[in-house]
Amino acid sequence: DNIDDFDWVAWDLINPKMYPPFPHGVFVKEFPSAPIITSRGCPFFCTFCAAVSIVGRKLRYRSLKHVLQEIKLLIESYRIREIHIEDDNFTFDRAYALEFCEGLINNRININWSCPNGLRADTLDYGLLRVMKEAGCYSIAIGIESGSEKILKHMKKNISKETVRKVIDICQKIGIKITGFFILGYPTESISDIYETIRFSKDLNLDRACFANFFPLPGSEIFRELNKDKNLDNCVWDNYLLNKSTLNSHPYISSIRLKWLQRIASLSFYLQPRVFINILKEIKSWRHFCYILRRIKEIFL
Repeated sequence: DNIDDFDWVAWDLINPKMYPPFPHGVFVKEFPSAPIITSRGCPFFCTFCAAVSIVGRKLRYRSLKHVLQEIKLLIESYRIREIHIEDDNFTFDRAYALEFCEGLINNRININWSCPNGLRADTLDYGLLRVMKEAGCYSIAIGIESGSEKILKHMKKNISKETVRKVIDICQKIGIKITGFFILGYPTESISDIYETIRFSKDLNLDRACFANFFPLPGSEIFRELNKDKNLDNCVWDNYLLNKSTLNSHPYISSIRLKWLQRIASLSFYLQPRVFINILKEIKSWRHFCYILRRIKEIFL
Protein backbone atom coordinates (compact mmCIF):
# COMPACT_ATOMS: atom_id res chain seq x y z
CA ASP A 1 0.00 0.00 0.00
CA ASN A 2 2.80 2.44 0.82
CA ILE A 3 5.02 2.38 -2.25
CA ASP A 4 7.52 4.72 -0.58
CA ASP A 5 8.60 1.53 1.19
CA PHE A 6 10.25 0.39 -2.04
CA ASP A 7 13.88 1.37 -2.31
CA TRP A 8 14.82 3.74 -5.09
CA VAL A 9 15.79 2.32 -8.42
CA ALA A 10 19.44 1.22 -8.39
CA TRP A 11 20.47 3.96 -10.80
CA ASP A 12 24.13 3.13 -10.26
CA LEU A 13 23.47 -0.21 -11.98
CA ILE A 14 21.42 1.20 -14.87
CA ASN A 15 23.13 4.49 -15.58
CA PRO A 16 20.67 6.42 -17.79
CA LYS A 17 23.57 7.98 -19.66
CA MET A 18 24.01 4.56 -21.24
CA TYR A 19 20.42 4.43 -22.49
CA PRO A 20 19.71 4.86 -26.19
CA PRO A 21 18.95 8.52 -26.91
CA PHE A 22 15.26 7.90 -27.53
CA PRO A 23 14.12 5.28 -25.03
CA HIS A 24 10.34 5.83 -25.19
CA GLY A 25 9.05 7.02 -28.49
CA VAL A 26 11.04 8.64 -31.27
CA PHE A 27 11.35 12.19 -29.96
CA VAL A 28 12.83 13.74 -26.85
CA LYS A 29 13.70 17.34 -26.14
CA GLU A 30 17.02 16.78 -24.36
CA PHE A 31 19.34 13.89 -23.59
CA PRO A 32 20.13 12.08 -21.37
CA SER A 33 16.66 11.25 -20.11
CA ALA A 34 15.39 8.91 -17.41
CA PRO A 35 12.02 7.26 -16.70
CA ILE A 36 10.32 7.49 -13.30
CA ILE A 37 7.09 6.11 -11.85
CA THR A 38 5.14 8.09 -9.26
CA SER A 39 2.17 5.76 -8.78
CA ARG A 40 0.81 2.25 -9.23
CA GLY A 41 -2.68 0.97 -9.89
CA CYS A 42 -5.48 1.49 -12.41
CA PRO A 43 -9.20 1.79 -11.52
CA PHE A 44 -10.42 1.58 -15.13
CA PHE A 45 -11.84 -1.36 -17.09
CA CYS A 46 -10.42 -1.10 -20.63
CA THR A 47 -10.75 -4.59 -22.09
CA PHE A 48 -7.46 -4.55 -24.03
CA CYS A 49 -5.27 -3.54 -21.07
CA ALA A 50 -3.57 -5.83 -18.54
CA ALA A 51 -2.44 -3.12 -16.12
CA VAL A 52 -4.79 -4.30 -13.38
CA SER A 53 -3.21 -7.76 -13.35
CA ILE A 54 0.23 -6.17 -12.95
CA VAL A 55 -0.24 -3.16 -10.66
CA GLY A 56 -3.69 -3.79 -9.15
CA ARG A 57 -6.84 -1.68 -9.30
CA LYS A 58 -6.15 0.43 -6.20
CA LEU A 59 -4.20 3.62 -6.92
CA ARG A 60 -1.21 4.22 -4.65
CA TYR A 61 1.02 7.28 -4.97
CA ARG A 62 4.56 7.87 -3.86
CA SER A 63 4.96 10.88 -1.60
CA LEU A 64 5.98 13.97 -3.54
CA LYS A 65 9.00 14.38 -1.28
CA HIS A 66 10.16 10.91 -2.35
CA VAL A 67 9.62 11.68 -6.05
CA LEU A 68 11.31 15.08 -5.98
CA GLN A 69 14.32 13.65 -4.14
CA GLU A 70 14.72 11.05 -6.88
CA ILE A 71 14.53 13.69 -9.61
CA LYS A 72 17.16 15.79 -7.80
CA LEU A 73 19.38 12.71 -7.55
CA LEU A 74 19.06 12.08 -11.29
CA ILE A 75 19.91 15.69 -12.11
CA GLU A 76 22.82 16.07 -9.69
CA SER A 77 24.42 12.61 -9.92
CA TYR A 78 23.66 11.63 -13.52
CA ARG A 79 23.20 15.00 -15.24
CA ILE A 80 19.74 13.99 -16.42
CA ARG A 81 18.06 16.71 -18.48
CA GLU A 82 14.66 15.14 -19.13
CA ILE A 83 12.23 12.97 -17.14
CA HIS A 84 9.64 10.59 -18.58
CA ILE A 85 6.75 9.90 -16.22
CA GLU A 86 5.70 6.34 -17.03
CA ASP A 87 2.62 6.06 -14.78
CA ASP A 88 -0.60 4.57 -16.07
CA ASN A 89 -2.63 7.27 -14.27
CA PHE A 90 -0.40 10.21 -13.40
CA THR A 91 -3.21 12.79 -13.76
CA PHE A 92 -6.04 10.71 -12.26
CA ASP A 93 -5.59 12.58 -8.96
CA ARG A 94 -5.62 16.17 -10.18
CA ALA A 95 -4.49 17.54 -6.81
CA TYR A 96 -1.45 15.23 -6.80
CA ALA A 97 -0.46 16.23 -10.34
CA LEU A 98 -0.80 19.92 -9.47
CA GLU A 99 1.23 19.48 -6.28
CA PHE A 100 3.94 17.68 -8.28
CA CYS A 101 4.13 20.61 -10.70
CA GLU A 102 4.19 23.14 -7.86
CA GLY A 103 6.95 21.11 -6.19
CA LEU A 104 9.11 21.41 -9.31
CA ILE A 105 8.42 25.14 -9.59
CA ASN A 106 8.85 26.00 -5.90
CA ASN A 107 12.06 23.96 -5.60
CA ARG A 108 13.38 25.53 -8.81
CA ILE A 109 13.89 22.12 -10.41
CA ASN A 110 14.30 23.17 -14.02
CA ILE A 111 13.91 20.04 -16.11
CA ASN A 112 11.99 19.05 -19.21
CA TRP A 113 9.50 16.24 -18.71
CA SER A 114 6.83 14.36 -20.59
CA CYS A 115 4.17 11.69 -20.12
CA PRO A 116 4.86 9.29 -23.02
CA ASN A 117 3.05 6.28 -21.57
CA GLY A 118 -0.37 7.81 -22.22
CA LEU A 119 -2.89 9.75 -20.11
CA ARG A 120 -6.67 9.61 -20.09
CA ALA A 121 -8.20 12.60 -21.83
CA ASP A 122 -10.96 12.86 -19.23
CA THR A 123 -8.40 13.56 -16.48
CA LEU A 124 -7.04 16.64 -18.27
CA ASP A 125 -8.27 20.22 -18.42
CA TYR A 126 -6.92 23.67 -19.27
CA GLY A 127 -5.94 24.58 -15.72
CA LEU A 128 -3.96 21.39 -15.10
CA LEU A 129 -2.26 21.38 -18.51
CA ARG A 130 -1.28 25.03 -18.14
CA VAL A 131 0.46 24.34 -14.80
CA MET A 132 2.11 21.22 -16.25
CA LYS A 133 3.48 23.37 -19.07
CA GLU A 134 4.75 25.96 -16.61
CA ALA A 135 6.52 23.21 -14.64
CA GLY A 136 8.41 21.95 -17.68
CA CYS A 137 6.06 19.45 -19.35
CA TYR A 138 6.45 19.75 -23.10
CA SER A 139 4.80 16.58 -24.42
CA ILE A 140 2.07 14.09 -23.50
CA ALA A 141 0.38 11.10 -25.09
CA ILE A 142 -3.26 10.15 -24.73
CA GLY A 143 -4.98 6.85 -25.37
CA ILE A 144 -7.59 7.47 -28.06
CA GLU A 145 -7.70 3.85 -29.30
CA SER A 146 -10.41 4.17 -31.96
CA GLY A 147 -12.45 6.61 -34.00
CA SER A 148 -15.44 4.27 -33.93
CA GLU A 149 -17.95 4.83 -31.13
CA LYS A 150 -18.97 1.18 -31.49
CA ILE A 151 -15.43 -0.07 -30.86
CA LEU A 152 -14.83 2.39 -28.02
CA LYS A 153 -17.93 0.95 -26.35
CA HIS A 154 -16.66 -2.62 -26.83
CA MET A 155 -13.32 -1.58 -25.35
CA LYS A 156 -15.04 -0.05 -22.31
CA LYS A 157 -12.91 3.02 -22.82
CA ASN A 158 -15.66 5.35 -21.54
CA ILE A 159 -14.23 8.47 -23.15
CA SER A 160 -16.05 10.46 -25.81
CA LYS A 161 -14.46 11.60 -29.04
CA GLU A 162 -15.46 15.16 -28.17
CA THR A 163 -13.47 15.01 -24.91
CA VAL A 164 -10.43 13.85 -26.87
CA ARG A 165 -10.84 16.68 -29.36
CA LYS A 166 -11.10 19.33 -26.61
CA VAL A 167 -7.95 18.14 -24.82
CA ILE A 168 -5.95 18.12 -28.06
CA ASP A 169 -7.08 21.65 -28.86
CA ILE A 170 -6.03 22.82 -25.37
CA CYS A 171 -2.59 21.26 -25.76
CA GLN A 172 -2.09 22.98 -29.10
CA LYS A 173 -3.23 26.28 -27.62
CA ILE A 174 -0.77 26.23 -24.71
CA GLY A 175 2.13 24.62 -26.58
CA ILE A 176 2.29 21.02 -25.37
CA LYS A 177 3.09 18.43 -28.03
CA ILE A 178 0.50 15.68 -28.15
CA THR A 179 0.61 12.10 -29.42
CA GLY A 180 -2.42 9.90 -29.98
CA PHE A 181 -2.37 6.14 -29.42
CA PHE A 182 -4.63 4.02 -31.64
CA ILE A 183 -5.35 0.28 -31.83
CA LEU A 184 -6.09 -1.37 -35.18
CA GLY A 185 -7.62 -4.82 -35.52
CA TYR A 186 -9.62 -5.13 -32.28
CA PRO A 187 -11.52 -8.46 -32.47
CA THR A 188 -14.96 -6.86 -33.03
CA GLU A 189 -13.60 -4.29 -35.50
CA SER A 190 -14.40 -4.18 -39.21
CA ILE A 191 -12.35 -2.61 -41.98
CA SER A 192 -14.79 0.30 -42.09
CA ASP A 193 -14.19 0.86 -38.36
CA ILE A 194 -10.44 1.08 -39.01
CA TYR A 195 -10.96 3.61 -41.79
CA GLU A 196 -13.10 5.61 -39.37
CA THR A 197 -10.15 5.61 -36.95
CA ILE A 198 -7.76 6.75 -39.69
CA ARG A 199 -10.08 9.61 -40.66
CA PHE A 200 -10.49 10.61 -37.02
CA SER A 201 -6.73 10.66 -36.42
CA LYS A 202 -6.27 13.06 -39.35
CA ASP A 203 -9.19 15.22 -38.29
CA LEU A 204 -7.59 15.79 -34.87
CA ASN A 205 -4.85 18.35 -34.41
CA LEU A 206 -2.30 15.78 -33.23
CA ASP A 207 1.45 16.23 -33.52
CA ARG A 208 2.16 12.49 -33.69
CA ALA A 209 0.21 9.25 -33.80
CA CYS A 210 0.99 5.62 -33.06
CA PHE A 211 -1.11 2.96 -34.82
CA ALA A 212 -0.54 -0.33 -33.01
CA ASN A 213 -1.87 -3.63 -34.28
CA PHE A 214 -4.03 -5.28 -31.65
CA PHE A 215 -2.49 -8.07 -29.66
CA PRO A 216 -4.15 -9.92 -26.75
CA LEU A 217 -2.29 -9.09 -23.56
CA PRO A 218 -2.37 -11.93 -21.01
CA GLY A 219 -4.26 -10.68 -17.99
CA SER A 220 -6.62 -8.47 -20.01
CA GLU A 221 -10.37 -9.04 -20.29
CA ILE A 222 -10.23 -9.52 -24.05
CA PHE A 223 -7.47 -12.11 -23.66
CA ARG A 224 -9.70 -14.16 -21.34
CA GLU A 225 -12.63 -13.90 -23.76
CA LEU A 226 -10.57 -14.95 -26.77
CA ASN A 227 -8.93 -17.77 -24.85
CA LYS A 228 -12.30 -19.03 -23.61
CA ASP A 229 -13.59 -19.19 -27.20
CA LYS A 230 -10.35 -20.89 -28.34
CA ASN A 231 -9.50 -17.95 -30.60
CA LEU A 232 -5.91 -17.88 -29.39
CA ASP A 233 -5.00 -21.38 -30.58
CA ASN A 234 -3.30 -20.12 -33.73
CA CYS A 235 -1.76 -16.95 -32.34
CA VAL A 236 1.76 -16.17 -33.54
CA TRP A 237 3.40 -15.40 -30.23
CA ASP A 238 6.67 -14.41 -31.90
CA ASN A 239 4.74 -11.45 -33.33
CA TYR A 240 3.95 -9.99 -29.92
CA LEU A 241 4.92 -6.51 -31.07
CA LEU A 242 2.96 -3.33 -31.78
CA ASN A 243 3.84 -3.44 -35.47
CA LYS A 244 3.10 -7.15 -35.99
CA SER A 245 -0.11 -9.14 -36.29
CA THR A 246 -0.47 -11.66 -33.48
CA LEU A 247 -4.10 -12.69 -33.85
CA ASN A 248 -4.67 -14.85 -36.93
CA SER A 249 -8.31 -15.57 -36.18
CA HIS A 250 -9.85 -12.12 -36.67
CA PRO A 251 -13.39 -12.64 -38.01
CA TYR A 252 -13.19 -9.83 -40.59
CA ILE A 253 -9.57 -8.96 -41.30
CA SER A 254 -6.64 -11.15 -42.35
CA SER A 255 -3.23 -10.51 -40.76
CA ILE A 256 -1.86 -9.42 -44.14
CA ARG A 257 -4.70 -6.92 -44.61
CA LEU A 258 -4.26 -5.61 -41.08
CA LYS A 259 -0.58 -4.92 -41.68
CA TRP A 260 -1.48 -3.13 -44.88
CA LEU A 261 -4.03 -1.00 -43.00
CA GLN A 262 -1.40 -0.09 -40.41
CA ARG A 263 0.86 1.15 -43.20
CA ILE A 264 -1.99 3.14 -44.73
CA ALA A 265 -2.82 4.72 -41.35
CA SER A 266 0.79 5.75 -40.67
CA LEU A 267 1.39 7.08 -44.19
CA SER A 268 -1.84 9.04 -44.42
CA PHE A 269 -1.19 10.65 -41.02
CA TYR A 270 2.50 11.49 -41.33
CA LEU A 271 2.34 12.67 -44.95
CA GLN A 272 0.03 15.49 -43.97
CA PRO A 273 2.11 18.60 -44.78
CA ARG A 274 1.67 20.14 -41.31
CA VAL A 275 2.73 16.96 -39.53
CA PHE A 276 5.56 16.08 -41.92
CA ILE A 277 7.16 19.54 -41.77
CA ASN A 278 6.98 19.69 -37.97
CA ILE A 279 8.56 16.23 -37.70
CA LEU A 280 11.47 17.37 -39.86
CA LYS A 281 11.97 20.36 -37.56
CA GLU A 282 12.26 18.04 -34.54
CA ILE A 283 15.12 15.95 -35.94
CA LYS A 284 18.14 16.84 -33.81
CA SER A 285 21.03 14.94 -35.36
CA TRP A 286 22.10 12.38 -37.95
CA ARG A 287 21.83 9.70 -35.26
CA HIS A 288 18.28 10.81 -34.51
CA PHE A 289 17.43 10.69 -38.21
CA CYS A 290 18.80 7.13 -38.49
CA TYR A 291 16.73 6.09 -35.48
CA ILE A 292 13.59 7.48 -37.11
CA LEU A 293 14.37 5.54 -40.29
CA ARG A 294 14.73 2.37 -38.23
CA ARG A 295 11.31 2.93 -36.66
CA ILE A 296 9.79 3.54 -40.10
CA LYS A 297 11.33 0.28 -41.31
CA GLU A 298 9.77 -1.59 -38.37
CA ILE A 299 6.33 -0.30 -39.32
CA PHE A 300 6.50 -1.03 -43.02
CA LEU A 301 8.30 -4.39 -43.06
